[in-house]
Amino acid sequence: KEVAEKYKGHEVSCHTISHPHLETRPIQLATWDIVEDKKMLEKMCGYIVRGMSYPFGKYNDDVISSMRAAGMEYSRTGRCTNGFPLPANWLAWDPTCHHKADLKGLWKTMEARLQWLDMPVMYIYGHSFEFNNDKNWGMIDEFCDWVSGNDDVWYATNVEIMDYVNATKQLKFSWDRKIILNPTATDVWIEVDNEVVKIPAGESVYLDKTLSIV
Repeated sequence: KEVAEKYKGHEVSCHTISHPHLETRPIQLATWDIVEDKKMLEKMCGYIVRGMSYPFGKYNDDVISSMRAAGMEYSRTGRCTNGFPLPANWLAWDPTCHHKADLKGLWKTMEARLQWLDMPVMYIYGHSFEFNNDKNWGMIDEFCDWVSGNDDVWYATNVEIMDYVNATKQLKFSWDRKIILNPTATDVWIEVDNEVVKIPAGESVYLDKTLSIV
């Protein structure tokens, strides 16, 4: 009864029922493990669960097929990039780092390179039991306090990032680039000659002249 309220503002996602090595299981059993977890979480949270993290960070093509059959749209792997790219495949989303990495150092690296990076994402993963085992909840509290309150940073859930990126790719442009249509339910912002232009959900924006669009 407390789950929906307890995790309000966060995103609850799947991790399977029994935490198996999905890549070694028959595809039917892998799909069962994902779907049963999804069903239980959706009942508790009251919304559609759309993403997952792979147990042990492992997967293969059959697991991805199981994910799609279960209605999953993204899943986190266990491969750390130590960088800030968006995933080429949402069902194989490599995080930046584990929470035991040099979080402040990576954050400073990202800030220093912002003008060269295209929609950078710093994705930190970890497990709550690790904080208990290592007795270092204060470490993640300190980091969150340190990076919070920056108006230039979007503190977003996985599914929010995925939905936003997908919405940017669905923008429609007239051939002279004077009209921009956003057919999605997500507001999108673009840069036009060093100015920020909002393209509201479900609306068209009319530019007063042909501009170069980034």
